Amino acid sequence: MAIVLQGIWHKASPNRPFMSCGHACILAFLVLLLLGRNDAAYHGQVCENKGDSEAAAIELVQLSAHSMQPPLKHILMIYAGQLRSFDTTVQHHFDAFILPNEADGWTFDIVVNTDLSDPQSPAAIRASFAPRPVTLIDDQPQGFKDVGFIWGRVARSLKYIRENETNRTSSTAGLPEFDAVFFTRPDAVFKPVGNAPVKFSITNQCTEYPGLSFLTNSCVRDCEFHNQDWDLMHLMCGGSHTHLQMMETAYGDPGGGCSQGNCVEGEPPPLPPDFFSSAPWTCETQMCNFVAEVSKAGMRFGTMNRTYFSSLQELTKCEKWKLEAEQGGR
Repeated sequence: MAIVLQGIWHKASPNRPFMSCGHACILAFLVLLLLGRNDAAYHGQVCENKGDSEAAAIELVQLSAHSMQPPLKHILMIYAGQLRSFDTTVQHHFDAFILPNEADGWTFDIVVNTDLSDPQSPAAIRASFAPRPVTLIDDQPQGFKDVGFIWGRVARSLKYIRENETNRTSSTAGLPEFDAVFFTRPDAVFKPVGNAPVKFSITNQCTEYPGLSFLTNSCVRDCEFHNQDWDLMHLMCGGSHTHLQMMETAYGDPGGGCSQGNCVEGEPPPLPPDFFSSAPWTCETQMCNFVAEVSKAGMRFGTMNRTYFSSLQELTKCEKWKLEAEQGGR
């Protein structure tokens, strides 16, 4: 619309304009209002205050051009775990995830939660993501809460951001809000299914899979909670304060079983329809607390198995076992 208005304005001759400045003001205001632009009321005020003056129409066209630009989309990307195969994996993340989504208008806020005892680690990590700013958190696994090296580290990363928000660029108190949050083990990689693109589109995947999605491994194994590896990559579409606080709680205490308050009348919270526990799903099953806390947020929770799985740079144990079994049968 801004381009159309500019075209109308510039094509009109000084002596015989195609439409008056006032008409241009009104037209742009109505279109912006129909498009649900928040600054439409301000544009209307410009028209009211300046009437049919040439300055009003020029200012309106400039404001319209600015308002029609798509807003930037902000994603928090958390690396949680030991930096196994990081040199090669991070290049995969750039090619399949970071660069194509930056081209689509996404900006990345990157957090790396790992063991920084190696004095070379901080400089090497920052160099890997330069010129993007990176928050480094020196952390160690702490018991069951860090099963798979991701759960507790994710929770402590969110806690760190919340407690240190005053030192960051956002003026919002507490955790900033994001359009999406992505958690990954440093050695995890994307595995497209069928004809799915090699480049993972956050916008497209969040449209098809809103809420919280696990990018599970395709290899089926006996495991409680779900029969595929489920601790490699997670994408949460949406990142309001409520969602982030919920995730800090859920990842901070996934549970060897449900706490009393999360197991109503002896019944565990229901598993997502595309999750299949190899053991009976009860209040004592691991990850029961996680499912309960996610359920409280009222968001969709499941997998992306129709379009994407995940794996490790050097294959998961399940994949290795499957490959060995296949080779042994030849």
